[in-house]
Amino acid sequence: MSKELNKIKLSFWDSNNFGDALNTYMFKAFGVDVECCPPREADCIGIGSCADSRLLLGAIEKKIPENQSPIFIYGSGFHYPKYSHTMQQKIVKPETLIRPVIPHALRGKISKKRLEDILNSSLEGIALGDPGLLVKDIFNVENIQKKYKLGIVAHFTHKNNPAIKRIKKNINDSVVIDVLGNPYKLVKQIAQCEVLVSSAMHPLIIADGLGVPNKWLKFSTNESNRNSAKHKDVSNYKFDDYYSVFNLKPEFIDLSERDLSADNIDTIIEDYAVRKEDVDKIRKELIKAFPYSNNIKPISEKEANKMYYLYLYKAIVLRTIKQVSSIFIKGKERRKIFRRSPVYVTV
Repeated sequence: MSKELNKIKLSFWDSNNFGDALNTYMFKAFGVDVECCPPREADCIGIGSCADSRLLLGAIEKKIPENQSPIFIYGSGFHYPKYSHTMQQKIVKPETLIRPVIPHALRGKISKKRLEDILNSSLEGIALGDPGLLVKDIFNVENIQKKYKLGIVAHFTHKNNPAIKRIKKNINDSVVIDVLGNPYKLVKQIAQCEVLVSSAMHPLIIADGLGVPNKWLKFSTNESNRNSAKHKDVSNYKFDDYYSVFNLKPEFIDLSERDLSADNIDTIIEDYAVRKEDVDKIRKELIKAFPYSNNIKPISEKEANKMYYLYLYKAIVLRTIKQVSSIFIKGKERRKIFRRSPVYVTV
């Protein structure tokens, strides 16, 4: 039986990027508040492609921490193929965990196999699936009426890509949805769409959880903005991992070959292969696998908005403190003080 707690230490990228921000709302729906902290201190890691950066020696943690209590894994996945992480290039070979782990759920079959290889033990029977599929259990999104023919979401590294404006112009009754905005608003807008296209993964996962036909977008590399060029391409590896739970290969629309037009909408609907019964089965298994409680209650729009606006307030305050402190504190000491960046907070 899971031990119920009111608050736990969670290691995640504490930001307004939707996939990462979703953690706080999911844990809240389970009745658990979270405090953001480094991997060496965390009780758990959750939604996100964070298994390599949070758990592997040489990524965030450069040495084995003194804290060797087990860390829970709930729905996380690996971001890049083995030894191919574009941002964490000092991961130790062979892959070594910084702490013992207790996996409760993993994003997909690829992450499962990789963790089995690291642990040298079987994880047969572990729950598989991204917890973003719990969207209807996390947020109160019942009875939302369709409003848009097409929703368009760009990964934050693609936000200024000119193809976004072209798609919006080509297709009437379409809406561009901000992946860095209010998480509840993003979910609500996806629910209002007949079809969704996205270069970011978690909006696609939310669409699957809501039963909205969707397709992954890939952008032309010669139209990449400065931010996108820095990050290269959004990793295919995590898409392969996510879709493995449905026994599907990820399919995408390549915008380097053609722009999206109204003619593509019907094709996306016809080709949509994620089945509701599979999503519902994964949801049940994920709820059962949550390490702190098996009771989940959707957050109301009012409560979700309160959490978001409190986040904005904390972010502004923290940014101001950092700017002022930079006058008096320099270098390593300043980074040490602000390493936690407790932006998402409990209410």
